[in-house]
Parts: sequence; C-alpha cells; structure tokens
Amino acid sequence: MNLDTMPGLRLVRPSPQYLLSYLEACREFKDARAQYASLHDPDAFERWKDTMFQEFADSEQGIGLKEGYVPSTTFWLVDGLDYIGTGNIRHRLTSTLEEFGGHIGYLIRPSRWNLGYGTLQLRLLLREACGLGIDPALITCDLDNPASARVMVKNGGRLIDTRLRLIDGVQRTICRFEVPTCRG
Repeated sequence: MNLDTMPGLRLVRPSPQYLLSYLEACREFKDARAQYASLHDPDAFERWKDTMFQEFADSEQGIGLKEGYVPSTTFWLVDGLDYIGTGNIRHRLTSTLEEFGGHIGYLIRPSRWNLGYGTLQLRLLLREACGLGIDPALITCDLDNPASARVMVKNGGRLIDTRLRLIDGVQRTICRFEVPTCRG
C-alpha cells in the first residue's frame, strides 16, 4: 500500500467531525493496553468530549498549561473521516523535554500499526515543525520501541545518544534522535 497516493490521508487539527472515529481509537488503545497511549479515557467520554477541542486550542496558545508544560500544536492524521493517529509538536523544549519527549510525539491507532502510517505521519509533522521554526527536531523513544526508532530513521533521523532515566518510577532507556525538518 502506497500511502503517498492516498488523497484523503492528511494532517488536520482535531475537530468534532472526527470525534466518533477518535473515540473508537481510544477504545482500541485501551483494549490493546498500549503502554504509551496518551489518548482520552473512552469510559469518561461524557466528561471530556465538550472541552477537548478548546484544550487543544489553549495548549497551542500556551493558555492554562500545567507546570512544566510548553505550548504545543496537536494534529490528527485522518483518512477521509477516519482517525488514524495523533501527532503533537512542542514549540520549545524544557530541560526535561530535552531528556525525554522532545519536540514531536506521535502515535498510530493499534489497528493501523505496521502499515507505514507512522512514517508518513512523522514526515508531515516534520514539515509543520519547520513552519514553526524548529530545525532540527529532537524526538525520543524508548529503547524497547524499535518501530518508533525506525520511523525516525526513515525520516532522516540520527541517533544522538541513549540515556537511562527514571520516569514515573520506572527505569527506562531513552533513545534521543535529531531529525531534520526543513529539507530543501
């Protein structure tokens, strides 16, 4: 499957028209017990469905951020009205984000894993990061997530180093990549 030739596949800002598909993806992540999912709890849908889009907009403007958070822009990868994944671009880094998190985070819903969506999504996110003046982007992943590392390498990423970090009480080895965003 050549994702580059799929005309309905694109990055969009989160919008209510994709909400039902997004909710299905939230359920997929919960059912798959995906370790790194940062989506909403599908069982609490009624609590977050009316505020989530304003929260995305506020985050982009730096409004009401939690301690240690930075302004960020969220994108959804969609195919028509079908939600495929989420990408987030942090506008700047803190010392913590330099160690773990970086400029860009991304995920693909479990039913679409290993089909090339992650590579395309990151390519599109890198273009957006260039537009925000970020070049190169720092992106991190756990050592035990080789699929994410492959996505970065396929997009021109270069491994900077690996670091052992205590995150949420768990020792994790973090791989830090430098990925160009503004290609000629």
